Amino acid sequence: HPKTMQPAILCNPQIPIYIRNTFNMRSPGTRIFITSTTTQQKDKVVCGFSSVERMALVNVEGSGLIGVHGVDKRIFGALEDHGVNVSLISQASSEHSCTIAISEDQAELAKNVIEEEFRRELMLSHISSVDIRAPVSIIGAVGDGMASTSGVAGRFFSSLGDAKINVLAIAQGSSERNISAVVWSNESTRALRAVHAAFNLSNMTARVGIIGMSEVGNSLLRLLETQRDALKSNFDLDIQVCMLCPKSSSEQILSLKNDTESGTQSITIGAYEAVTRETGVQGEEKKAVFADEEQV
Repeated sequence: HPKTMQPAILCNPQIPIYIRNTFNMRSPGTRIFITSTTTQQKDKVVCGFSSVERMALVNVEGSGLIGVHGVDKRIFGALEDHGVNVSLISQASSEHSCTIAISEDQAELAKNVIEEEFRRELMLSHISSVDIRAPVSIIGAVGDGMASTSGVAGRFFSSLGDAKINVLAIAQGSSERNISAVVWSNESTRALRAVHAAFNLSNMTARVGIIGMSEVGNSLLRLLETQRDALKSNFDLDIQVCMLCPKSSSEQILSLKNDTESGTQSITIGAYEAVTRETGVQGEEKKAVFADEEQV
């Protein structure tokens, strides 16, 4: 928790802080530093992404907000009086609307409080509406190096746009160490995957199958096997061969034993050759033969 970390961070010299795994006591854990040591690398300026679920947007909109002093004070004062916590604020320079993100279970309370505070403005149509959008999620990008690197926000929002994800609200502090975007909750998982891929923060896995184990197919399988470690270390890409079909016109299929989407195994050339020798897969006797690395 931030309140427990602050005394250790402010101490001179700093008291080291480690995140440890209670299920793996031998692991040294991850140390938390005051500043990032990898901010000079363009692909490392964003350290991580967070997602806050079960949120709601409350939007106050109207031409009567433009140039009027004390509107925001009245909104947040009324919410404070009723114990409503605001997690995000978004307001354009036009001052035509003010959008806040709060917990979904407080959305109706916040709407009623704001409507009561601005009852006169609503009657005079100075405020046109107080709307709720829910459920939504807040996707946040965090990184110490974002403050000194251009194009981070562009990559962040381009990745969401390429994934066809609509952004409902945006917020960024002047420190430039955090960018937040509000999306619909049913798109939050897809949004996290998109931004992770854009900033290379997670390993990518490609599961492939080879149809036609001729000389070309054998050479391709051998190439993927020999280059697998290099691809993982240099490009964070793991290519797993999970299925082989010896002939394009055949119904025979070779696949991994106990294959799952989260698995790490890949069919090797040795496993393929061992299985073909043992079962005669080139014949027409079996429609499915299972191979794994243990058979090499």
